[in-house]
Amino acid sequence: MFAKPDALAEKIDASIARHGASRHSLIPVLQDVQQRFHTISDLAMQTIAQRMGIPPVEVYGVVSFYPLLSTRRRERFLIRLCRTVGCDMAGKD
Repeated sequence: MFAKPDALAEKIDASIARHGASRHSLIPVLQDVQQRFHTISDLAMQTIAQRMGIPPVEVYGVVSFYPLLSTRRRERFLIRLCRTVGCDMAGKD
């Protein structure tokens, strides 16, 4: 299921109004979009870049860098398991 362009633009505009249009607000805006639509589509990245005055490649770079942001659809809850030595030493079960 893809987001309707009007609903997507409204969510992006509301998020930018809440967080601001500066570069340091990019991650909170992306998180808002992902929380609402369970993905960050190409259209969403282009719209965010345009509204915030940031190059689209920079928005894509942020989305692809952070593992909690995704261009693939995710469900509401994400469960991650730690299988590292550090977690073992901390007493994970």
